Amino acid sequence: LTTGKFFYSENGQQKEIIPHPDFRLFATANPESYSQRQRLSEVFLSRWKIYYQKELSESEIAEILSSLFQIPASLALLIARFHKTVEKQSQARLIGKEEKDPYIYSLRDILRLGKRLKNKDLNSLKDLFLELYIVYLARIRNKTERDALIASLDAHFGFRAKGLKLKEIIEEQKENLDLKIEE
Repeated sequence: LTTGKFFYSENGQQKEIIPHPDFRLFATANPESYSQRQRLSEVFLSRWKIYYQKELSESEIAEILSSLFQIPASLALLIARFHKTVEKQSQARLIGKEEKDPYIYSLRDILRLGKRLKNKDLNSLKDLFLELYIVYLARIRNKTERDALIASLDAHFGFRAKGLKLKEIIEEQKENLDLKIEE
């Protein structure tokens, strides 16, 4: 970055590349708030034009789920609202209080959930609940916090009102899902 040349090693020999005058280099980084991220030095940062990406809105998250994974828009919006709720609770340390670093909920979780739901029957409430549970709640170690999130999940999707027995589903799937849940 300083000299305008790039050096790399190939077969034990050091080679030099001089970039084209129109060459541009783009880099991305996660925020310091992510687990175990260290602040980059001011000297290093001064070599870059920095643009901060604003957080995705609920409608943008819903659009990602709908367009990439063919999830109906109404369901995608419910998922996006739940995601934002859990993300805010984690950032405020309402969940993960006892953890060294806060739980991170990001676009990766949305993509992971979308991939898991892509080949599922989205009319099956049980399948939907299990996939949401696996992606968002199974990582929560504290039983009280996990139970509160199950209640939040139910408030967003109305699983119990539609006849689902959430605790029974979790219990019957524990071994199948290899969930290591502290009681």
